[in-house]
Amino acid sequence: WSPALQIRTILLSIQALLGAPNPDDPLANDVAQRWKEDQNAAIQTAREWTQQYAKP
Repeated sequence: WSPALQIRTILLSIQALLGAPNPDDPLANDVAQRWKEDQNAAIQTAREWTQQYAKP
């Protein structure tokens, strides 16, 4: 982060990170390991957690 960055640049960077996750540089090692082992199962878990926890 730098104050010189424009909000557009920041949003594009976030979009790129979400579109192409890097499991070799994880914030949560267990989540990255699950992604590497079974990407489809990891996506399904993410969908379930979104439905469960992202309710308004």
